[in-house]
Amino acid sequence: MLTRIEALAVLLALSWSNSGCVLLFVQYNGEQSDNAGSETGHADTASEADTDTDTDSDTDTDSDTDSDTDTDTDTDTDTDSDTDTDACASGWEMLDDGERCVKAFSSDLDWLSAELDCQDLGGHLIRIANSADHQQAWDLFQYEVGGQFFVGFTDIEFEGYWVWTDGLESDYLPFDSIHATPHEDCLEAVGGDSSADFNDCPCRDFARDGYVCQAPVP
Repeated sequence: MLTRIEALAVLLALSWSNSGCVLLFVQYNGEQSDNAGSETGHADTASEADTDTDTDSDTDTDSDTDSDTDTDTDTDTDTDSDTDTDACASGWEMLDDGERCVKAFSSDLDWLSAELDCQDLGGHLIRIANSADHQQAWDLFQYEVGGQFFVGFTDIEFEGYWVWTDGLESDYLPFDSIHATPHEDCLEAVGGDSSADFNDCPCRDFARDGYVCQAPVP
């Protein structure tokens, strides 16, 4: 590329030709224009690079937002899990086995009618599976009603063959409270301390304070 001094020297040497001077100036000025265009192109490229950098920064911000959203979702799930602490219906209490809900009823129904009422509620008269069931049922009835209550143990179908009305077996059997008296085919709880705190009685006997129903956990 010609310097300004070199261009002037050439201009003087060719001063006899006006057309030559015009060509030299056009060439010199054209090179300057090309250089200016090149610098402008570099500036535009740098500007585009900055724009891309800003776009990447925005993308990172969106990623952070997605991360916050995932955290909120996990928190809601844990809260829902903690909320479900009691599956029994209102007015019913869960037994310690976690499989049955129980409720005490004050009534003058006989044993057979009490069992049918429990069946209408989706269960049976309570099965006493162990000493914990016995104590919990006794405490519940004394709190809600008070007195003696029917439980779901009977030999009404076959004399001397006692079964629980829900069809399941139990190792906690109150046979030491059962007498060989005819027509005393149903059982009532008369205390809450031991398997001796039961009494066999006529199934049509109305002289009880109520009964305790059990139903499966919904």
